[in-house]
Amino acid sequence: SFGMVPEVSYERRKRLESGASYPVELITYGHPKSMLSEAYRNIRTSILLSFSERPPKRIVVTSPNPEEGKTTTVINTAIALSQTGARVIVVDSDMRKPKIHKVFDEENGIGLSNFLSGHTALESIIKKTEIPNLYYIPSGPIPPNPSELIGSKPFKYMVESLGERFDHIVFDSPPVLGFADSLILSTFVDGVILVVLGGKTPKETLQRAKEVLQQVNAKILGAVINRVDIQRSDYGYYYYRYHHYYGREREKKELPFASPSSTSSPSLGKGEG
Repeated sequence: SFGMVPEVSYERRKRLESGASYPVELITYGHPKSMLSEAYRNIRTSILLSFSERPPKRIVVTSPNPEEGKTTTVINTAIALSQTGARVIVVDSDMRKPKIHKVFDEENGIGLSNFLSGHTALESIIKKTEIPNLYYIPSGPIPPNPSELIGSKPFKYMVESLGERFDHIVFDSPPVLGFADSLILSTFVDGVILVVLGGKTPKETLQRAKEVLQQVNAKILGAVINRVDIQRSDYGYYYYRYHHYYGREREKKELPFASPSSTSSPSLGKGEG
């Protein structure tokens, strides 16, 4: 596997989503000493070491099926990459069920679909976040023809243009089984990361996803196993050691993942001036 991300308990996830702390999608920024953040830094390391000559610049993150955690993986991996000092942009190319704008507490007004259909300039859809070195492009209104837009000349132009301005471009893409979007997108990029649910995504499903990507000669970097139950896996020993190392500091806090500076979920997105 390319990396493993531990499961967040139901109770802790509800705390994270209650407004009392950063959402789990921003955990690597809000709570860098958490076990989740360490997992995403490990994924970052795997990405940076995946090519012998240079780190991959253009990366697609997808999953075999919906609801396997790809958007959370996209944003936290992008944050981890930005923490190296690299300029990183997240592109919400899931124009079927977009989520990136929600994470940054923004409206999904003008975005990728507007640019690809010729209604706005690329510069107008690039958003700067309050996270250093991190930018994003929202999906824009859901179009009737996402696959055609991704396969268009404007999309190719965008990829080339962003490549001149950013060190890494991370694409959030629709599930690979059932939609052509990710297959088309994979031909524009350096590599693809598959996100699967630990203990839940059938091996046959993962194998099928790999096969359809290989049919278009996609470079598969690896699979991220998401929501791993560390109490039932061999990986648990590593997390036990990590928890023990940081235990004293974390035990001082009533909420291990609570923001030290805010009691409300921050707004981290704003238009680039």
